[in-house]
Amino acid sequence: MKVEVETTYRVLLNDADQSILLATLTYMMGQRRDRIQELRGKIERYERKREQERNAYQQMSAIRRWLAARTPEHHLAVEQLVYVKQPMMEIERLAGELSRLQRVAETAGADSKATLYIPAGCSQELLDNYEERGGKRG
Repeated sequence: MKVEVETTYRVLLNDADQSILLATLTYMMGQRRDRIQELRGKIERYERKREQERNAYQQMSAIRRWLAARTPEHHLAVEQLVYVKQPMMEIERLAGELSRLQRVAETAGADSKATLYIPAGCSQELLDNYEERGGKRG
């Protein structure tokens, strides 16, 4: 099986072992799923924390609220960017890679003579994991 980089058509593996390649792709997909779950957990923890802070502030007496130092809006906007927006963009990127890797794995499983096109961002990771599982470059 021949493996090439999607955009440059550079040959990564000329005669790849199908079973090792499928194991490598499955491992890479698992890593992306795990990372997506981590990021979703991070977002949920932040949202729970913000909700608790909001509830605690609302339960204060009027005098305590007046004296309490509330987080400035621009700080909240930066927190929102760091804890929600950036992880969501990372989730979208990983989900795109995951779907492309799933298509590559389906093609690899269906036809042992096919040429596979790997996303450019995953090429070095694929090579490293392939060799780690006993495959030879060539």
